[in-house]
Amino acid sequence: MNFTCTCGKQYRLPDDAAGKRARCKACGEVFTVPSPDAEYEAASTAPRAIPATRPIAQPADPPAAPVPSLSSAQRSRAGRVQRNFWLDALYSFTIFSKPANIGPLIGCAVLLFLSGVVGMIPIFGLLKMVAQLFLEGCVVAFFMDVVRTTAGGDDELPTTEIWGGYWENVFKPLFEFVGATALLMLPAIIVVIWKQSAGATPEEAKLWGWSLAAAGAFLWPMAILAISLGGLSTLLRVDLLILTILKTLPAYLTVLALMAGAVTLGVLIVGPMFGGSAADSWFEQPSFGTILAMQAFFSAAGAYVSIVCMRTIGLYYRHFSERFPWTAG
Repeated sequence: MNFTCTCGKQYRLPDDAAGKRARCKACGEVFTVPSPDAEYEAASTAPRAIPATRPIAQPADPPAAPVPSLSSAQRSRAGRVQRNFWLDALYSFTIFSKPANIGPLIGCAVLLFLSGVVGMIPIFGLLKMVAQLFLEGCVVAFFMDVVRTTAGGDDELPTTEIWGGYWENVFKPLFEFVGATALLMLPAIIVVIWKQSAGATPEEAKLWGWSLAAAGAFLWPMAILAISLGGLSTLLRVDLLILTILKTLPAYLTVLALMAGAVTLGVLIVGPMFGGSAADSWFEQPSFGTILAMQAFFSAAGAYVSIVCMRTIGLYYRHFSERFPWTAG
C-alpha cells in the first residue's frame, strides 16, 4: 500500500506494516501506519501542508553575494533545549537506562554482529559483498538518523524506520559516510605518496601523513554533522564548516573530548576481557562458539560507543546552532 506523510513524503509499505509506529525520514514525525481500508484512504487524501524548503542561512556578516545553500536538512532546526549541554552530554552515556532506547541499541548491535559474521565467511562472492554492504549501510543510516533526531531535540533513539528504497536509505548513507571520511583522509594519503616520490625519509613522510590524518580526524565530527543534515554536497562549503568550528571552538573541542571519552570507555570495557592472560585462554585455540561470543561482545560495545558519539555530534547542533553561520531547515 502507499502512504503519504503530512510533510508530503511518499512511502510504499507492505500490508503487514499497518499498526506499526514509524518515523518519517523527511520531517522526523512519528506516526502510526494506518491499515489499507477506508480510514487509510481518508488519511492519505487529507489536505497536507507541505513545508517550504529553507536554504542555509547566510553568515552573520553577509557577503556581497548570497551564500549558496548547503542543501535542505531532513529535520528542522532545533529549538527545544530543555537541559544544558553538560547534562545532555552526561545523559548520552546513560541513555540506555531509558527502556525505549534499549531496542535500538540491541538492533544496532545485531546488525554489527551479522556484518562481522558475514565478513568471516571464508568465501568471496558478489552475494557476500552485497550482504555486508547492506548490513553496514543499515548501521550507518541508523547512526546518521541518531545525529538528526538528537539535533532536532529528541532524546529517544530512532524507532522503526520506513524504508523508501534501498539506495536512498541504505546504500546512499553508506556512500556519504565513507565518502566524507575518505575525503578527510585523502590529503594525508596524497602527501605521503608525494613525499616518498620526492625522496623524503620514511620518518618525514610518516610525520606528514600522521599530521594531516590528525587534521582530518579533527574535522570528522563537523563533516558527519553536515552530511547527516544536508548530504555529501555540504562538504563543498568547507568555508562555512571551518567558520562554524572557529565560531564554536570551545564547544567543538568539548565534543571531541566527549567522543574520545566514549572511545576510551569502550576500550576499558573490552580490555579486561581480552587483555593479559585472559587473552591467551580466549585466543589460544578459539572454538566457533568462542569466536561468535567475542564478535557479539565487540558488536555490543561498538554499538554503545558509536551511538554515544553520534548523539554527542547531534547535541553540538542542538545546543550551539545559534552560533552557526548556517542553519538546517
